[in-house]
Amino acid sequence: MMKNIIILLILTIGLVSCCKEENEIVNETGIIKGHIEAYALNGSLTDTIAIYPSIDQEVFITNDNTLSQNIVKTDYLGNYRFDSLEQGVYTVYVYSFDPTSIDGKKAIIETVFVSSNGETTLDFNVLTQP
Repeated sequence: MMKNIIILLILTIGLVSCCKEENEIVNETGIIKGHIEAYALNGSLTDTIAIYPSIDQEVFITNDNTLSQNIVKTDYLGNYRFDSLEQGVYTVYVYSFDPTSIDGKKAIIETVFVSSNGETTLDFNVLTQP
């Protein structure tokens, strides 16, 4: 009788462990996070007069496989984070001031691969309009 209980206990533990590992594999996701620094230029656009965290900066992401998109904003420290990303290639971009462009801004673009349970850090530097 004791032998049957021990065998049943071992089989139950093995079954629970098997199911847990399978479930973890299905739900593995990655993260992209980073920090954005804003550079303020003087009126003649020749010198940096201040550097500070870029607050409420929009950060855009596109999954290159599914073409799904998302936007987050940086916090008061200039940090952003995209959670629960499926494994794949992503394009992340922000807009910076650009006095030479017609609309006054240009995209700063980075492409990265996100692995399951991986964490990728992408920091950006942007110019602000004087």
